[in-house]
Amino acid sequence: MTEDAVSDISAGVLSWKAPQTIANTLAQYGDFPKRLNEFKLFFQEISQSDREVAEKYAIEYLGRDKNIGIQGGIRWVVENLKSEFVIFLENDFNLLVSPDEAVKELEKAKAWIKSGAVDMVRLRSIFNPGEPCGDPDKYSSIYKPTEVDPRFINPSRLKKGNFFIRLFRPFKCRRIAARGVYVERYPEKLFPKIFKRDEVGLITDSRYLNWTNNPVLIRRELFLKIADYADAHPSSRTVGGYQDFEKPLNCLWWRKQGFKIGLLDGIFTHRRLDR
Repeated sequence: MTEDAVSDISAGVLSWKAPQTIANTLAQYGDFPKRLNEFKLFFQEISQSDREVAEKYAIEYLGRDKNIGIQGGIRWVVENLKSEFVIFLENDFNLLVSPDEAVKELEKAKAWIKSGAVDMVRLRSIFNPGEPCGDPDKYSSIYKPTEVDPRFINPSRLKKGNFFIRLFRPFKCRRIAARGVYVERYPEKLFPKIFKRDEVGLITDSRYLNWTNNPVLIRRELFLKIADYADAHPSSRTVGGYQDFEKPLNCLWWRKQGFKIGLLDGIFTHRRLDR
């Protein structure tokens, strides 16, 4: 950690059989890992190439011989981080901004959580999220975009909405409406019951936005509380036979918690090389 690092934030990167992707991600990070209180790599079915890339960039790492899936892997990561605030990262999330800008954004997000205004802050870029990202498609398949934000990088992908879905499936539409944040310039004006804007950014809650395995800044204690629920309520839908965290949390329990979710422009974008 350097003198100008952001305090009280740990980040853990989970990787599995993706030597090209993790090497690219670490090369692209620059000195970002040193700007956090703690930064670790976590390798499932660890290989010699995994060890070599961690040692090349002088980053602390843990490895296990077996794959325990994404949900087990997420818990493993967070349980082995020590700061009050944590960021879970899959190995294919690149920084979209400079390390200096990332530190400023994380300081802002941390202060926002500490103020009590939000419980967590999403860190994946809203308008340049990388692929795959289905939120703009889901939103525009139901709602015709009103004023597309000029920062949205792919307006040609947007659809024209569907009046009949809005008419006959209002509860589904209410949850999908929150995806307007990925498209619309002023989502809080279109959906004032779903969004509010304070001096930091947009705020919604878990009634409208699902849990995501994408980068989120959150208190470690709350992350593990959420993980406890997911572990105790496995989904019948799995990924390769493993629980994946998102599916057991896409449920009534999550919506009833009323977690306040903060939305900033975001500092990470998705870029996969292996697989």
